[in-house]
Amino acid sequence: KLYELYKYKFSGHRFDVILSSDDDAYHFLLKHKDELFPGTPMVFCGVNNFKDSQLAGHDLVTGVVEAADIKGTLDIALKLHPNTQQFVVISDGTTTGVASKKVVEELIPSFRNSVKFVFLENLDMQEVLEKVQNLPPDSLVLLLSFVRDKSGNVFSYEESTTMIPDKSKVPVYSAWDLLLGHGVVGGKMISGYAQGEVAAKMALRLLQGEKITNLPVLKESPSRYMFDYKPMQRFGIKLSDLPRDSIVIHKPVSFYSEHRDLVWGVTTTIAGLALLVFTLSLNVVKRRKAEMELLKAKNELELKVEERTSELTTSNQQLQREIAERKQAEKALAHYATELERSNRELRDFASIASHDLQEPLRKIIAFGDRLKTKYVGVLDDQGQDYLERMQKAAGRMQHLIEDLLQYSRITSRAQPFEPTPLGAVVREVLVDLEERIVQSQGRVEVGELPTLDADRLQMGQLFQNLIGNALKFHKKGEAPLVQIKSQPLPNGFWEITVEDNGVGFDEKYLDRIFKPFQRLYGRGEFEGTEMGLAICHKIVTRHGGKITAESVPEKGSRFIILWPAQPSNQREANDG
Repeated sequence: KLYELYKYKFSGHRFDVILSSDDDAYHFLLKHKDELFPGTPMVFCGVNNFKDSQLAGHDLVTGVVEAADIKGTLDIALKLHPNTQQFVVISDGTTTGVASKKVVEELIPSFRNSVKFVFLENLDMQEVLEKVQNLPPDSLVLLLSFVRDKSGNVFSYEESTTMIPDKSKVPVYSAWDLLLGHGVVGGKMISGYAQGEVAAKMALRLLQGEKITNLPVLKESPSRYMFDYKPMQRFGIKLSDLPRDSIVIHKPVSFYSEHRDLVWGVTTTIAGLALLVFTLSLNVVKRRKAEMELLKAKNELELKVEERTSELTTSNQQLQREIAERKQAEKALAHYATELERSNRELRDFASIASHDLQEPLRKIIAFGDRLKTKYVGVLDDQGQDYLERMQKAAGRMQHLIEDLLQYSRITSRAQPFEPTPLGAVVREVLVDLEERIVQSQGRVEVGELPTLDADRLQMGQLFQNLIGNALKFHKKGEAPLVQIKSQPLPNGFWEITVEDNGVGFDEKYLDRIFKPFQRLYGRGEFEGTEMGLAICHKIVTRHGGKITAESVPEKGSRFIILWPAQPSNQREANDG
């Protein structure tokens, strides 16, 4: 009847190409194409059990064979469930079901020594459901096709792939992607969409004028490993157990994919906060300079007051001069006080604004991070939770850094005047403070003859504390640190003081970075610290009119070289800040 209908309907019509899908359409056209559509090329897809002999006498036929990778599906199922003893194969009497069952029967000898095969066929749907509901736990189900049962009841793919896996107490696998998404675990699946896409491209090439002889039949169907995340969870199958490049549907969206804008927003915010912290640091330096100038003026004034007070009894004329000088000094002090008050007021205003503007975004980041962690803990996968944890830790570190800098901005640091300072005694005091670290690292510190120089004794202690501490910290694993401190006079009026170690060293291309604040050459997890030590050393040496540099080779150790003036400049100390 279909032949008669097509013969009547398409009589007198001419087509450029014919597309067919599935076995029945393919065999119908092989039998009647030359009568219904003479001279018209045909492209097929979805054909099972294809043989080259079927195209004998048909020169204008090509297409893509539906060769489901049933063996690949069986292999991956056994790999995911190594204790399996039997496969229960479900099929119907349709063309696809019969052809697929034949493929399974041909594969049975290759599995004879490992598992047995039981076929459920010629049954009603209810009988199938009762069978799979009572399967032993060492079984797996291979669903080939079940769209029509023994009584002639017809079921859609969605209905059969929902009902059977829902009743089954063991995993259900298949080799067709159209059966995935309603309860089937997965398998090495052939894609009907991919078959149609390949056939359509072949037809398009024919329409563009290419000869059909250039388009041989594609006998290897495109197959890929595909799985459904929901039944995987039901049967305890991990993503890490799947083959590489597997496609998994219904998998939870990663945190980064779902919250990409938030991640980048947080990154941009932290970068902006870092810039504000740098600006705050510069203002702290300005405040310190103003405080030092005020302290120096105050000390000078107090000295003059004491001297003049002791002479008040000498004469009235001398008293008048003292009063005049004191008024002049008080005027200068008032000027410095006014300037300092203005500077402090500006710094307080800046600190207040910075404290609010820096802390408020961080509070929101932490607050929203806590909400995500509380409300979406069941949605986020391991990677999402890891991203969230990193974000919160980074925000916490930034909050602590801001609080520390704001606290530091309110503390007055007093630099001491230069005085003769025996460097040997200073180093010995530092070694006492570092004794525990030296013992823990099994290190040794060798100290040569060191000069006595005019310097700020407290800052000299900081200088050697940082240099020796760094040498002990950045030592090579498995090798005890050795630190050597030496000195020698130079003909240009300077002393050369060196601190040399046998540690990890560094690439000298980074020499211009190591003396700047917050510069890190190693990962946070390798060596702890804020990376401010060498910046402090550079500031101390510069204040005393000297220079500091370094020589180093990776894994060969480092040598820090200090050029120190033998005679300090009083003018330099007076202008220090």
